[in-house]
This record gives sequence, structure tokens and C-alpha cells, in this order.
Amino acid sequence: MARRKALQSISNNTATRKRRRTLSKRDNAAQKAQKTSDNVRKRRELSDQYYQGRSVLEFPGLGIGWYLLGTPYLPFQSPLSGQARIEVMSGMKNKGPGGIRICASDDYWPNEDPITQPIIMVPIQHIEQIIVLKNSAKSAPKYKAYQIVIVPTASTGSTPLLRKSPKIICFNWPDKKTDSHLRGTCGENADSRKDTYLSVFLEVFNEKLLALKKSVVCPHQEDENQPLKCNTTAIFANQRESEVGSTKVEATIVLVKDIAQDKKLVSIDIHIRTTESQYQMGIESRDGDTESMLLTFTKIPTESLVRVKEYMSNHSIGFEICEQLYYNFAKNQPATGPCPIQHGSSLPQFR
Repeated sequence: MARRKALQSISNNTATRKRRRTLSKRDNAAQKAQKTSDNVRKRRELSDQYYQGRSVLEFPGLGIGWYLLGTPYLPFQSPLSGQARIEVMSGMKNKGPGGIRICASDDYWPNEDPITQPIIMVPIQHIEQIIVLKNSAKSAPKYKAYQIVIVPTASTGSTPLLRKSPKIICFNWPDKKTDSHLRGTCGENADSRKDTYLSVFLEVFNEKLLALKKSVVCPHQEDENQPLKCNTTAIFANQRESEVGSTKVEATIVLVKDIAQDKKLVSIDIHIRTTESQYQMGIESRDGDTESMLLTFTKIPTESLVRVKEYMSNHSIGFEICEQLYYNFAKNQPATGPCPIQHGSSLPQFR
């Protein structure tokens, strides 16, 4: 009898352990399936942001055509953080100008099937600008010699910070001669004796942007296009609601003069106020005002005045020139506020 009970107890314990193992396997399988589902959703969302509210079916030439360029894995900062590679597709006539495919490494999401790893598609027509910046760090390694910045069209302009826009694409680019790690028709046909990674990049992307009447911007290659260095602030302020469906941009250029130096022009300030009501992202106050953003750029070098005016005129930005006097600019002792002295082009309405 005692032996029978002992055997029954052992049998029960064995069955219990089997049930626990079965339940544990089911839980693990369910958790893995949920994690895979979450990663698939994240992968879809990563690409969807660059379609800017449109269906992928509206970009028939996005992933077809000639394989122009394929890169080795590069250090990415955005929208991925880690290693990823780039593929550029040509698209086809009457189908669209093609696009960029950003492929994360096979272990970007650890312990996941490579097929579920992030792949981001970016239509060429949704690229506003591509900028190549030279790495300013003195100790930067050659594989990080340049930083490439790709700006989506929906991420441009001076807009309230509340608006959700596609992430700017940012990654490093090497400074070296072409090699066997470059793929695609342009990469494989490059001459390693004279072509570099940068020259191939410029060749491919300038060709893709040509249809959009754009080109890659390389500030380090053109001294006259060096960015202005100044102090910048962004604050919110109430402004009466503008016309629905339009964006107003108003700029004020302030000529700062120092009385102590015989009213010598010592600095330039720029103030830009903007609202973007078509996105309905402004915060309405109790009085019905809409909160807009005020961008302020101060202490701009005086020799940049002509360049600033030309930029605003070329981009149809309405501006007003004001004058402000200081008793002592170095000690921040203002004598007057900004007083209008000249108007530029009329304030535009951007649709």
C-alpha cells in the first residue's frame, strides 16, 4: 500500500512537471510571437513615416529598376541607431524615380529572425535635401569622415515643435577609395584608382535629385556656403489665427548699432515668427489666439547682411529691416528697441 502511494506520488509529480514544461513552452512561444509581431509593427511604422500619409501603393517605382548603389554596413544615428546599409534603386520610366532602402543588420533586434529586421523605404520624391558635412572632430576615424543628412520634405520649414514629422536620416560616410564592398552598377563600375566613396555617393544622388531640380549640398567644398554661426533660441508666443490652410512666415532683420562706436553696425539679429494652421497643431488660448513659434538668431556677423537678404529674397520670405541702438553693445545696454527702416518682399502664403 505504501509502495503504491509512493509510486502514485511520483507519477503525479512527473505529470505536474510535464504540464509546467508544456505551459512554459507555450508561454515562451506566445511571448516570442508577440515580440515578433511588435517588431513587424515597428518595422512598418519606420517606413510609413516616409510615405507621409500616403499608401506604399502610390509609389510603384519605389523598389524596382536598376540596383544603382549598395553600401557596406555604416554607422547610423537616425532613424536607426547602429549598423545599417543603403541600397539605391533607379525606379522605372512612368513608374516613379525610385527610392532608398535602409537595411538594418541581421542582429539589430537580437534573437529575432533576420527577415523581421528593420527595412526602411524612402521615396526619392519625398527628399527635400541631402547634405554632406565634414566631421569636425580632429580624432574622427576615416570611416566616420563625413556625416550624411537626408531631410524629408515633411521635416522642413519653421514650424511649431508640436508637429510630428518624419525623422531626419543621419549616418556616417567613409573617406577612402572605392573597393569591392560597394555594390550596384555605379559601385561596381567605379575606378578604384581615382573614384572615392564620396564621389560615387555624389554621382548617384545628384543623378537621382536632378529630376527634382536639386543637388547634394556640400558646405565643406564651397566656402561661400559655410553655415552662419550665431546664437539661436526658439520660444512659443501667442499670435492671432492665420488663414486656414496656409503657413505664414515673417522675418525681421535687426541692424544692431553701438552709439559708443559712432553708431557702427556691430551685429545682426533675425527674428522669424511662424504658424502652420493646416496641421492644426497650434495651441489655442482662451482668447482664441494660436500659439506660434518665434525663432531668434542673434550676433550674426555684419558681413553676412547681403547674404541674408539675398537668401530671403530668393526663397520668397517676406522680411522687414529694423535698426536698434545700444549705449554699449558689449555690456548689453540697449538704447532703443527695433525701429522699422525698410520692408522687403511682401509676406508670402505657402500652400
